[in-house]
Amino acid sequence: MTNHKSDLLIELIKIFVDKLLIAIILVGVGYFANHSLEQFKADQSFYGEINKIRVQRIADVWEEVYSFEDRFSAVSKNKAAILKACIDNKNCTGLETRIAEAQAPMDIEKLTKVVQLNRFWLGSEAGNAISAYIEAVVMYQTSMNAYKVDEKFLKVQKQLKEDVDKSRRDVESVVCKFTRSCK
Repeated sequence: MTNHKSDLLIELIKIFVDKLLIAIILVGVGYFANHSLEQFKADQSFYGEINKIRVQRIADVWEEVYSFEDRFSAVSKNKAAILKACIDNKNCTGLETRIAEAQAPMDIEKLTKVVQLNRFWLGSEAGNAISAYIEAVVMYQTSMNAYKVDEKFLKVQKQLKEDVDKSRRDVESVVCKFTRSCK
C-alpha cells in the first residue's frame, strides 16, 4: 500500500511538473507574442510619423516645382513670341533687350535648394528626376539667350524643349507613384 501511495504521489508530482512546464511555456510564448506585437505597433507608429513628415516635405517640393513651372511656361511663351516675331518680320533689332525684358526671374537656385534640402525625403528617384528637369530647363533658358536666330538655333531650341518635356514626364511618373494617380 505504501508503494501504491508512493507511486500515486510520484504520478501527481509528474502531472504537477508537467502542467507547470506547460504553463511556463505558455506564459513565455504569451510574453514574447505581446512584446513582438508592441514592438510592431511602435514601429508602425514611428513609420507613420516619418511618412507624415515625408509627405509634407514632398508636397513642399511639388508646390515649388509647380510654381516654377508656371513661371517657366510664362517666360518661355514670352520669349517664343519675341523670337517668332523676329523670324516672321525679319526684324531682330533690339532682340537682346526684348528677351531680357521678357525674362521673369526663374529662381532656379531656390528650386534647386528646395530639392537639395529635401533630397532625403524625396528619395533618389524623385530627386534625380527633378534635378534632371531643372538641368533641362536651365539648358533651355540659357539657349534662349543666344541672339543669333537661324535654323540651327531653332533646331537646338526644339531639341531642348523636347528634353524639358521628357524630363517633365519623368517627374510626372514619379508623382504618379507617390500619389497613385497614374493615368
